[in-house]
Amino acid sequence: MSRYQLTDRITGDMSYEYLRILLVNDAAADCSTICEHLRHSDFTCSVATAESGSDAFDLLQTQSFDCILANYYLLKSTSTAIDLMDLLRDYGVEVPVIIVSDHGDEQLAVQAMKAGAADYLSRVHLSPRVLSRS
Repeated sequence: MSRYQLTDRITGDMSYEYLRILLVNDAAADCSTICEHLRHSDFTCSVATAESGSDAFDLLQTQSFDCILANYYLLKSTSTAIDLMDLLRDYGVEVPVIIVSDHGDEQLAVQAMKAGAADYLSRVHLSPRVLSRS
């Protein structure tokens, strides 16, 4: 597990933190691939997983995360990452959401960004470098 470095703006002191990521994806193979990419990225992180938007919401009630990395379509439920963002917004939960999709669909990307996603990534182009940039 790697760490990312923070500098206190007032004192200039350096500290190291773990980025806490909530991965919302109901496909084990996809989770493994994304975790492998995160392991080789430019930052240190810990990853918790949820298989549905409701599981993610439940985790957010007891834990804090710096970012949510959510698959657009959750096959084991009828919800999407945008549904999850709507639920978070309704309850005042403010965590950046990065949406990952199997398709590089421009229309979905526009819809996701309009809904408030921090980024939209195509799984086809997913890599440690792309995740580090997002």
